Amino acid sequence: MALRSRRIALAAALFQPGGKIGAVLLAGLLLLLTAPLHAQETQSEEAPEQEQGIEPPDARALLRASAEFLAAQQTFSFSWFVSYDLITEDEEKLTFLRSGSSLMQRDVGFYFEAEEGDRLREYRYDGEVFSVYAPEDRFYAAAFFDGGFRALVEALRNRTGLILPLWSMLAEDAPERLLSGTAKAAYVGFTRVGGIDAHHLAFSAPAEEGKPAEDWQVWVAADDDAPLPLVIIGTDRATVGWPTYRAHFIGWDLAPEVDPEIFAIFPDDDVTLVAMPELVPALDGRHGGDGGDGGDGDNAPAPQTDEPAPAEEAQQ
Repeated sequence: MALRSRRIALAAALFQPGGKIGAVLLAGLLLLLTAPLHAQETQSEEAPEQEQGIEPPDARALLRASAEFLAAQQTFSFSWFVSYDLITEDEEKLTFLRSGSSLMQRDVGFYFEAEEGDRLREYRYDGEVFSVYAPEDRFYAAAFFDGGFRALVEALRNRTGLILPLWSMLAEDAPERLLSGTAKAAYVGFTRVGGIDAHHLAFSAPAEEGKPAEDWQVWVAADDDAPLPLVIIGTDRATVGWPTYRAHFIGWDLAPEVDPEIFAIFPDDDVTLVAMPELVPALDGRHGGDGGDGGDGDNAPAPQTDEPAPAEEAQQ
């Protein structure tokens, strides 16, 4: 009952005429925490520990098994650490850091926390309302959305330019997406990552129209019961300096305790609501977070049609 009352109060705050709309631009909320999963070029030679004449494990099958396992999990959480490179106009390579955590309960909602530099963002979805909250800056944006995770990812990207952190490895179509377009695959060898036995896999995709050549590596836990991804490294071979993206996944929990209220936002009175474009056409008089005039958020930043750089993380 309390949860329902809070949702009603949130809807009223979002869409009442003259609702409080902060001068802070929505762009301040759009912390893009993903980078393209380009790939690290890896030779397909046999790992030193493999005996001559013995066929190495199938890299594609191992990656697919890992992706299918994660896609089949109903509830899970993990923490992550990302570093990625950008090449300046002077061809200097700079490395930036991101970190965060993800909690997902499929068909119910999610809570993602992400930090880069001095910015902290919280992303929530409870099956009805998607929100972005900047707790240290004391502002948030929210919009109604009725649909699945993959549909929400596309709506956010097309309408706001926002790319959810690590979304593609969380999507249920990850098994197909991760292997799409790969021309070469190699089993590099058996190793350990943070004390966990792991398979080291390498993949390569040739350049195609509108898509550069890319190579990438994955370390997957050598556990048939829980073949979880541990590390992903990608390199953009089409860019001078070969910028690299690195994602490390730790603290996997496949049975976390979940408080249903974590997926919904209940802002304090001193938190400012800022504009956000509609994610779906208005239904039953509801509008997508522009604060009151019934519009579609045209005063917010225009949607980005091109992928941000470094754009989407472990996808493509």
